[in-house]
Amino acid sequence: PEGWLLDAAGVHRLMAEDVIDVASCPVIVAGRLQHIDTGTEHLKIAWRRNGNWKDRVVLRSVVAAARTIVALADYGCPVTSNGAPTLVQYIADFEAANYAHLPLQKVSEHFGWQGDNGSAGFLWGSQAIGADHADNIEPATGDETTSVIFQGTDAGNDELQDGFCAGGSLDGWIGTIATVAQLPRIMINLYASLAAPLILVLRTRNVAIDNSGETSGGKTITLRVAGSVWGNPDETHRGSVVSKWDATRVGIERRSAAYQNMPIILDDTKLASNRNDVAQTLYHMSTGCGRTRGSQRGLAATGTWQTVLISSGEAPITSFSHDGGTRARALQLWGSPFQASSTEVASVANAVNQGVMTHFGHAGPAFVEYLMANRQRWSEWQTQHRELTQSYMDRGNDAVAARRSEHLATISIAAQIAHEALNLPWEFADPVDALWDELMASTTEARPAVRALLYAANWATANADRFYQMKPGSGPSAGWVGKLIGPIDGTGRDNVAQHRWCSIGFIEFQLKQILADEGFTDYEAITRAWFDNGWLQTTSQRRKLRTRIGADNVYVIAITRESIEEAAELNSEHAA
Repeated sequence: PEGWLLDAAGVHRLMAEDVIDVASCPVIVAGRLQHIDTGTEHLKIAWRRNGNWKDRVVLRSVVAAARTIVALADYGCPVTSNGAPTLVQYIADFEAANYAHLPLQKVSEHFGWQGDNGSAGFLWGSQAIGADHADNIEPATGDETTSVIFQGTDAGNDELQDGFCAGGSLDGWIGTIATVAQLPRIMINLYASLAAPLILVLRTRNVAIDNSGETSGGKTITLRVAGSVWGNPDETHRGSVVSKWDATRVGIERRSAAYQNMPIILDDTKLASNRNDVAQTLYHMSTGCGRTRGSQRGLAATGTWQTVLISSGEAPITSFSHDGGTRARALQLWGSPFQASSTEVASVANAVNQGVMTHFGHAGPAFVEYLMANRQRWSEWQTQHRELTQSYMDRGNDAVAARRSEHLATISIAAQIAHEALNLPWEFADPVDALWDELMASTTEARPAVRALLYAANWATANADRFYQMKPGSGPSAGWVGKLIGPIDGTGRDNVAQHRWCSIGFIEFQLKQILADEGFTDYEAITRAWFDNGWLQTTSQRRKLRTRIGADNVYVIAITRESIEEAAELNSEHAA
């Protein structure tokens, strides 16, 4: 720009009788960017040091003030507080002089659909997919580009795009998946992964699917199959599309906000540092909205997302939450996805694992391109989705099944479209039909479990003297049935006071007899349902809780206060 000199030695200001050094290396404005959702503008500032160019994208306000531009020093830009005011002026003059040569690039803080109703295309990592098919994109005005690029809110978010990459071939991936196409637990996870971009297309709600069961059953490989739809499924890879549950809740929320219309795949719930983090994540995924937080300027923007959560763990994800509505929306699968013993699983699982580690990142982009090329069919798919949802609701015929029907319909529509879009060679089979009994088990089997829990609670109220109390005496002649359990104190012991109990603890053989006397003979199924629904206070991932009755350490089945209230509500729904 006029009045300035830019050369290999840096930036200099030309005065009437002098030349003032402003920066010790060349500094330029390399690009202009505008946030596609908020309209805020950014500048890409670049500088050359040690023979290499480095750059940083910042809000325009950062380089418009001397007090904020010094933050670029952290990234190697040659700016100090002394020279900051002059560098601010140089950048403003540089942009003005080169405005016509700096086209405005649209940027987004999230992947997935861009613009209103996906009108600006779909962002898969660093690549814009299907821009040729995007409708309602206004033509560039001469200083704009129509494509959108990802710009993370911080360096950690930038890493997220690294996992969205392709390896091997689509044919190789299809060949791998063909070997497990008859295993519905694996296929429903794969179709759920493909369903993520359909949340917007079908105008439906987020989906959560949980895979739980004993270790070495193939759950992690199943998650890698689901992840291979979109990118590198190797969770040890930088930016992999498959993550572990050991991330913080804030970290998971940030990933969710960036992964719009992409699945959030989290492996092994037992790695979560806090049980509440799992419960809160499940809640936020079902509502599609993160937690409101403060910022230096007031309230920070709340992250929102449209996504599919695919999780695994030894214990059901629903056991971490006491919110009945949230748990009712989680689709639950138990046991080995390979439907065989561990020795039989090994060879097939290893081959599938090797296959998806080699061939990945092709199916998702091809699926999205098909959606964009067939935008005129979106209303048709929406109608099919509504009709299928109603069909599932009629088939399930209870309140919880009604909540899940919409999500099951989303996965089923995704499966149908996948066969069209990817030309899958195996015969289409609706994974929901194959797994219907299992997916509905926690609703149909919950009825005796609900009645049994309410009966046990009422029995305890009527027989309060049979529960251990810390007072002199040897106790009832028939022995203690259990005890009321209070909040766990700093010593690890429960501390119960009147009206402060958290759960009713039954000694197991006593509870089994109490239930059997009332006709609840399937004790194992009932207590498992209690555990799966998060109705028990437990020690680690076991169904039982360790406590003291008198001088003895015992394990009890501890029914929580919240579960009694929830069971009463569910019983009313079933009665209605």
